[in-house]
Amino acid sequence: MPVNRAPLAAFPEDIARSDLPSAVEVAPRPIIRSLFYVFIFSLPFEALDLGTGAALSKIVGYVFLLATLSQPQICFRRPPVAFWCFGAYLIVYAVLGLFQSSVYEDEILERFLTLTQLLGLFLIGYNLMRYADVARGAMITLAVACVTVSLLHATGVAAEPKGTGTEAERMTALGQNANRLAGMLSIGLLGLMGLTYGPGKTLIRPRLLVWPFFVLLGFSVVLTGSRGGLLALVGGLLAFMLRGGTLQTRMRNLLIAFLVMGFLVAVSLQLEFVRQRWERSLTTGHMAGREALYPAATQMFLERPLTGWGPIRHLYELGYRVRYVQMGHDPHQPWRDTHNIFLYVLTQVGLLGSLPFFAGLWLCVHASWRAARSAWGVAPFAMTVTLLIVNTSGTLLHFKLHWFTLALVLACGSKSIGVKLWPATAPPEPLASRFPAPAAT
Repeated sequence: MPVNRAPLAAFPEDIARSDLPSAVEVAPRPIIRSLFYVFIFSLPFEALDLGTGAALSKIVGYVFLLATLSQPQICFRRPPVAFWCFGAYLIVYAVLGLFQSSVYEDEILERFLTLTQLLGLFLIGYNLMRYADVARGAMITLAVACVTVSLLHATGVAAEPKGTGTEAERMTALGQNANRLAGMLSIGLLGLMGLTYGPGKTLIRPRLLVWPFFVLLGFSVVLTGSRGGLLALVGGLLAFMLRGGTLQTRMRNLLIAFLVMGFLVAVSLQLEFVRQRWERSLTTGHMAGREALYPAATQMFLERPLTGWGPIRHLYELGYRVRYVQMGHDPHQPWRDTHNIFLYVLTQVGLLGSLPFFAGLWLCVHASWRAARSAWGVAPFAMTVTLLIVNTSGTLLHFKLHWFTLALVLACGSKSIGVKLWPATAPPEPLASRFPAPAAT
């Protein structure tokens, strides 16, 4: 008779907690795990046009969601606190959306449904990745997917120019936004580093065999020409370098991070269009329009700090202030994104919706920090830092990678995931047995 596997405990003192699953609970079914991995692999291909009107990741996502209904006791287990924080933000979004002009009705409803689905995927992903083998498989799948896209991108098989003129040399792939692609590959690179040099079992031996993939992913990040993506990767490398276990581990991580950063700098200096973009930013403050977007969005928040401007309307208001007033009339783009998730939420729902949203983000950051002293090592924290930096120059709120990464790092820091299986043949040892009563005198 096969032995059922139970969720794992990252910290021994948490085994006796009453909110943890039973030691004899059934593990996720193979079909659910397999579809989950296929869904993760499809994330870098989210913008790929199949000619059917639906993206590949969306089709896979719907099939995966249907499969999870067959095991609700695993996939829809009690949500974490971060889920309720994000849910509170979504409720404020919906309430404020009711008071917006009917002109924005369709767009508000579309984004509300998208956020609802993404929040559901966040919950399911978190519950599945509370199992250490599922979380490890998810990180491996994401790394393999990013390496695949990077190979297609760097070799030119699926590469395409980002724009025209001075932007023509920037290369993206599979219809992805260049900045978003750089952020995704950066997260995949840090996950691969964690799988290779983390305290757990090494993905490939000898470890030097993984270094060509580090080089490939780093080269692709630079090739996108994304300054925000490159800064996000450097930020993640600094987190990987500064947060660790023993002194020996930190020194090793320091060396690895410096080698990768040195490579990124060397390639950036060799590519003319990348060097020119950095020179323009450093000498003239040019940030592809963000130098006008950020002050305008900040002023919008200060004008309506409590409830913001409302869903969708805040984008058109920002577009009017920046494109019409400051940059001239552009009938083809009447709205503008803030290119910063914090300004996006603040101008959208004000402090009323932003505070619970930021609380959810903080819980994910704290979980990733906590995971650094478990078998996961520093990788979840480094991935979180990279995700946050990417979101300061872009807005990934409506993209699956954002919510998957948050679910992963939250699960890695969860008290029901770790490195040692609970015994399946006997219940966990009660606290009383660890601290026997003193002998009678």
